[in-house]
Parts: sequence; C-alpha cells; structure tokens
Amino acid sequence: MKHVSAFLSILFFAFACTPDLEPEVIPDSEDEPQTEEPTVVPETEEPTVIPVQSIELSEVSLSLEPGDKATLTATVTPDDATNKTIVWASSNETVATVSQDGAVAALTEGECTVTASCDGKEAECTVTVALQVISVSSVSLSSSSESLFVGETVQLTAAVLPENATDRTVVWTTSDEGVATVDDGLISAVSAGEATITATAGECSATCIVTVSVPFSYDGMCLESVSEGCIVISNPNQLTIEYKVENADWQSSSSAEISIKTKATEKVWFRGVNDSYTLGDPYSELYVTTFRCYYSEYYLYGNLMSLLYGDDFESKKEINGEHAFCKMFYRNDNIINHPEKDIVLPATTLSAFCYRNMFSYCSKLTRAPKLPAKVLTEACYASMFLYCSALKDFPEMDATDMAEMSCTWMMMGTGLETAPELPAMNLARSCYEFMFSECPDLKKGPSILPATELAASCYKGMFQRCNKLEETPELPATDLVFDCYNHMYNGCKSLKKAPKLPATKLASTCYQRMFGNSGLVEAPELPAMEMEYMCYAYMFEGCTSLEKAPVLPATALDFWCYKKMFSGCSSLNYIKMMGKQIKEDTWMGYKLVDLTNDNIDEYCTEWVEGVDSEGVFVKNQEAVWDVQSENGVPEGWEIQYE
Repeated sequence: MKHVSAFLSILFFAFACTPDLEPEVIPDSEDEPQTEEPTVVPETEEPTVIPVQSIELSEVSLSLEPGDKATLTATVTPDDATNKTIVWASSNETVATVSQDGAVAALTEGECTVTASCDGKEAECTVTVALQVISVSSVSLSSSSESLFVGETVQLTAAVLPENATDRTVVWTTSDEGVATVDDGLISAVSAGEATITATAGECSATCIVTVSVPFSYDGMCLESVSEGCIVISNPNQLTIEYKVENADWQSSSSAEISIKTKATEKVWFRGVNDSYTLGDPYSELYVTTFRCYYSEYYLYGNLMSLLYGDDFESKKEINGEHAFCKMFYRNDNIINHPEKDIVLPATTLSAFCYRNMFSYCSKLTRAPKLPAKVLTEACYASMFLYCSALKDFPEMDATDMAEMSCTWMMMGTGLETAPELPAMNLARSCYEFMFSECPDLKKGPSILPATELAASCYKGMFQRCNKLEETPELPATDLVFDCYNHMYNGCKSLKKAPKLPATKLASTCYQRMFGNSGLVEAPELPAMEMEYMCYAYMFEGCTSLEKAPVLPATALDFWCYKKMFSGCSSLNYIKMMGKQIKEDTWMGYKLVDLTNDNIDEYCTEWVEGVDSEGVFVKNQEAVWDVQSENGVPEGWEIQYE
C-alpha cells in the first residue's frame, strides 16, 4: 500500500502539471478488484506581504535632566504593514536608556540617540541630558563697609539668590592688596588706605568698602577689658589723670572719682604728671589713689611710668615721690596678666614706700613684673604682692643693697612654688622679714642667702608656715644679730632637715622659734659657746618628730637662753647640755655664778615640757644643779655625766 500511495501522488502531480491531457480511463474488469480513487487536494494561495515604508517618532529630540523620564511613540506606515514590531535601542546607555515600549530614562549628563527599528526602517530621536541652568539673580554681603586697624581681620559672608541657582560659587576680589586682602570672605587689613572688596557670583556682584587705619600705639599703662565692664578710679587727692579709650581723644579729669565704662576688648590708656599718687597719710585709703575694675576682668600691661611722666615716660627710670604707687591696685580682684604683654616697672632708682601694697590681694595675678633696681629704699617692696594667691611666676631679683623693711611681707601668701634667688650682700633691718611667709605651695627656697653680715630681724619669719617647704637656703653667716633668724621656719610642716648653722657668735633672740612646730627629724649642730638673752628660746618648740637634741656645749648660760627650747617635742629622748654657770648682771657688766636648782628656771624655763617620758640626759659633771623637772632634767630620764 505504501508503494501505491507513492505512485498515486506522482500521478496526481503529473496531472496537475498537464491540465490539457485527459486522464486515461481503464475499463472495469470483473476479474480485478475495485480500488478507491485518490483525493485531489485543491491548490492553496500564497499570503500577500505588505512591507514597512517608513517609521515616524513622536519626538525627534528630547531635553531631559538626570532622573527624568519620557516616552516615545513610533508610527509605522503603512498602517497595514505586515511587520509592525518596533525594536528600540540607545546609542549610549550611560546617558539614557530606552525600554522596548519606548520609555526613555535620563541618567547622566550627555547626549545619545534613541533608535526605533522596524522591518529595515529606522527613526531616531536625539536625547540631550543636562541640568537645568538657573541663573544667579542677586548677591548681597553681610556688611557694606568696614573700618579696621592694620593687623585686624573681619569675616564677610555673601548671600546668593535664588538658593537653587545652578552655580552659586562666590569669587572674592580686592581692589588693592596693599591695603586689604580677602580670602573666602576673610578680610585682612594690611596698611592704611581704602579698598573695595567684591563678591561675584554668576553675573551678579556686591561690594564692601574697607577703610584701614594705623591703630593708636602707646606703651604706657593700659587696662584692656575682657568683656563689658567699668573702671573706677578713687582719686581723693583730686590729682589730674588723663585717659584714652581706644581711638577716642585723650580726656582729663581731676574728680574725686573717675568712672570709665568699657565695651568688650576695649583698651584704656592712662597718663599723668604726678610724682606720687598718695598724699597725706599713706596708711589710710582716704589719701591713696586706687584703680578698681568691676563687672569684667581687665588685662593690665604697659609701662606704669606714664602715670608719673606723661608722654615722656619711655626713658624714665626714677621714682621721686614717696608712696608713688602705694596701694594703686589694692584688692583689685579683676586685674589679670595679658598672655603676651607685661606689666612694666622699669625704675632703677626708687623712693621710699614706692610700691608698698601696690598689688596686695590681687588674687588673679599670675606673673610678677621684673624689678631691676639694685639699690632698694625703705619699704619700697613691702607687701607689694601680699596674698596674690595665684601668683606663681616671679623673676629673679637684682637687688644687692637692701634697705629697712624693703621686702617685708613682699610675697606673703602668694602661690609661688620656687622662691627667686636673692643675691643681696648688704642687708638692713627687717629687709626680708616674713617675705615668703604663708606661701602654701612653696617647696624650694633660694639656694643661698649669701650675706655674712646680717641685720636685725633680717630673715625673721621669712618662710613661716610654708607648709610644703622642703629645700632651704644655705646660711653661711657666723656672727648673728638680734632676731635675725627668729621664726624663720616656724610651722614648716614638711621640713625634715634643717640647714647648717655655723654661727659661733649669737645675739638676743637670734634663733627664737626658728624651727618651732616644724617637721624636723634631725636638728642642726649648734657650736656656739657663748649664750645671749633668749638666743635659743622656743627654737624647736612643737617639733614632735625630733628625737635627739643637738649638743649644747656652752657652759655659761644667759637669761632665758633655753626657754621652752624643746617644749612639746614629744619624741625627744636625748639631750646633752654642758651648762654649769650663769651670767649675772652687775653694774660693770656681768659675772659668772653657779647654775643651781634655785636659778635654773630663769634660764631653762619649761625647756623640756612635754618631751618623751623616757630618755637620756647628759650633763656637765661639774654642774651643781640636779633638779628633775620641766626646767631641768626631764622626770624619769637617766642622767649621765661628762
């Protein structure tokens, strides 16, 4: 059957190709079997293809900003074209992409071509991606004019509108860099003159006129306010004082009270032609000119000689009037040191009391001025920095010749940690008396007090109650004078070791209370053989850590020479005292008589009161006294003889 079907197909094809031939009719035969005639398939007509003639896009160009989107539509002609499928493509997909439905997405600035293709035909749209340019409409400055001094600066700011302008960059320029420069709005004054500062953005600009002048320069006394405040000058003697606030004119006043209001950072300069600002009783504030500062701290600096010599002060080194600056800033809690400028006191020739109490109780001063005078006068520096509790920086002192009370209480109660060297060789009565007393942070004294010829009370109380003092100066003097070391280290709780005391010649009260209530654990040697009135009285009183007394070699005692010498030395357990005689006054001087139980209390009054209950006492075997009491040998102690 398979062969028959193939044959019939060939036959059909043959008939189809020869339509004018009649098919051969084969007669029926009864003897042959009948077969079914093949089905004739009618011929199928080929479909008609209509080609695309053109494509047209809805836009031939697009202008977009990054992030924008747009949709293109494509129109195909003819409308009944067989194939109307559109293929979309972008020439630069970093600039813009296009989806297959014609949606264009702008990405970054640039230009690309979007192409629509169909059946061999194309249409293009140029896509430009760019930010929209918004022009600057105006520029304004924070100031249209400025007045500056040479060296000053001021910051300008520029406002550019609209705020969404495409380019808001401001370019700063100056018309004269020799007068003023500008950097990102910061104007710096260079020299005197006028310059125009211009700020430009786009096509717009604004200007500021800058006037530069040379600042007033004056090296005399100045008070510069930190914030808004007031300076009040108490002027009871109605002296003429001139002052100048910044660049205003000088003003003159002789009022009993002068009040000067200041703005923040304003400077006030002072001058005058007065020998002294204290007339009448210098111990009464009713006659003393004082400067007080209120509501603000004030930097004090400059040469204070401008108060004595006016504008002719720069070369002046002499103070003529007594008490010239006495108490001038007394108890002024609002004056402070300038970080760069110093208080200048250049005088080398001083008058008596010239700086007495000048800065007493100025609790915020931290730095003392240099004091160049070599020859001092009576009480010239007395109490000058008394209780300036913040004062820690003190320059070396050049003084070589002291005067009576010249440095008495000078730095008492200050914040010094190390004392300045004191080179003076020529001393005077009470010249250093209580000079560093009650300095709570003082740890180190001068390395040496070189004078070998002392004066009465010269070092009296010099370091009294300096509780942190550990290092003491060398004391080379061998001939002592009245009161010279009296109270010198009294109350120095941290002082463990005393300086050497080589003196062989004593004087009345020379060592009185020298180490009283100190932290001494070791006493110095005391080589002197001749006693004087109260020479060792109270010398070690209250030294609770002292265990061994220094050897006391003198055989002849003077009145009260050992009075309370070791009173309160609760750890003391050893004393060696060779006394056997006393000096008894006569009309011609004195004579030596035996030290006895009847008179010993006048020479050793309570001298071992409160010592340890047990100890060793070594006494002169020739001594006739043997009393055991607070005036002699401590009760309960072993007595040895030598």
